[in-house]
Amino acid sequence: MRTAISRKCGQTQQNSEKQEWGPPSPKSEYMKILKMVQAAGIFRGLSPCALSEIASTFETAEVTEKEVLVRKGRSVEQVGIVLAGRAEFRIQDHAGEAFSFHTIDKGDFFGEMAVVDNSCALYDIEAITPMKVLQQSRDGFLRSLHGNAELVANAYRLNVERLVRLCIALLRHEHDSPYDSRDHESCRYVANAVSYIDHNYTEQFSLDEIAHRNNVSKYHFARRFKMATGFSFKEYLNHKRIEEAKALLRKNGVSIAEACYAVGFNDLSYFGRVFKRIEGRTPSDYRRQLRSQ
Repeated sequence: MRTAISRKCGQTQQNSEKQEWGPPSPKSEYMKILKMVQAAGIFRGLSPCALSEIASTFETAEVTEKEVLVRKGRSVEQVGIVLAGRAEFRIQDHAGEAFSFHTIDKGDFFGEMAVVDNSCALYDIEAITPMKVLQQSRDGFLRSLHGNAELVANAYRLNVERLVRLCIALLRHEHDSPYDSRDHESCRYVANAVSYIDHNYTEQFSLDEIAHRNNVSKYHFARRFKMATGFSFKEYLNHKRIEEAKALLRKNGVSIAEACYAVGFNDLSYFGRVFKRIEGRTPSDYRRQLRSQ
């Protein structure tokens, strides 16, 4: 059964039985939904009023293992937030081979790209475990975007991040594939650099060292890396380290300092600044939100 509460700033309006949403949900259920919406990065920076109104448009749904949430080449009718379980982003290469390039789990948003761009999905999103999600209709998400400049900016930022993941995955996949992909030499060493960072992010290394490993000048390498990934070398390394730090902070018993040093940062203050610049909140705020869920 689908439930919702229509809320406006400072007041609650219960929907009548004649409305398509059906009977109102209990306040406790609404508060859980609101907390998840507040914690989702795509809604970061929105006013309490906007968050309350957006939360009222979500509904819970169960997803079975191997169920497809988003199908490549089709319009996206639902966006959502993962409450429990995991799903994979999958794409096919030029030879028709499908491979995974990203995984989402609790707190992650999905489906926004095709909705924001008013286009078809570029990749499949398939559940790899049973899932529970919060869903919002395509039209509901578009209404939320209208008049919310911060939400629009966040949605495009998330789109860019996922497109970068997709491009990097394709570069790496084509490079590793036995099929002759005819990639340019620059694609090869960018893929090598990305692979090296992904496997050695806890170590200390510089742009000069990575360029030297690939027998190119650091200036040429930096330019090609930025063109291929959308990030500078340092930005990509920091994003990778912050993603791994978040994974550690989701575990009980791991302190912020331990997470900082475990992923390759040598300065706790610098780690905090980078974390806030990328995530829009401090490590302490991130952990506090995790504990409140």
